[in-house]
Amino acid sequence: MELPLTFYPKRTQAILLLLVSSAFVAAGIFIVVEGDWKGLICAGFFGLCALVGAVQLLPGSAFLKLTSEGLEYASLFRNHRIPWTAITEIGVCHIRASGLVVRKMVGFNFDPAFTVGARALSQSLSGFEGALPDTYGMKAEDLAKLLIEVQRQTQPAAGGNEDSPARISSG
Repeated sequence: MELPLTFYPKRTQAILLLLVSSAFVAAGIFIVVEGDWKGLICAGFFGLCALVGAVQLLPGSAFLKLTSEGLEYASLFRNHRIPWTAITEIGVCHIRASGLVVRKMVGFNFDPAFTVGARALSQSLSGFEGALPDTYGMKAEDLAKLLIEVQRQTQPAAGGNEDSPARISSG
């Protein structure tokens, strides 16, 4: 496998967020024109949502890059780098609402020496200490397998055997 590999999120979700939010902004403005100030709350909130959707469409705002050193990802232009040596476990976590799975994400646990915030909170919510913000057009299971494969290839001492940590979590 030739590194680096770069993946981008599907644009359809950002476009849908932008369009739906814009419709609610228009509805909020209509409510204000009709004389009810509460429409400002609707227009303001969904205006921010539309802004997020628009930013997600800008080049470089969101990506996943796999290198021989580790992974780098960006969400809303905020970049994060994690070396392969800091990742001890990769798997799929399930985010649930009222007992139903509403989203699958690729999660990972870190080496205790790696400094990252909100570990305990993340672990209690998903079963993992960290997670990628998107699946970049793949199924979460396929992306997790790809990450495990790249980690094994680039870190043979840490992950070169078949006993390397990997799991599918129902977190």
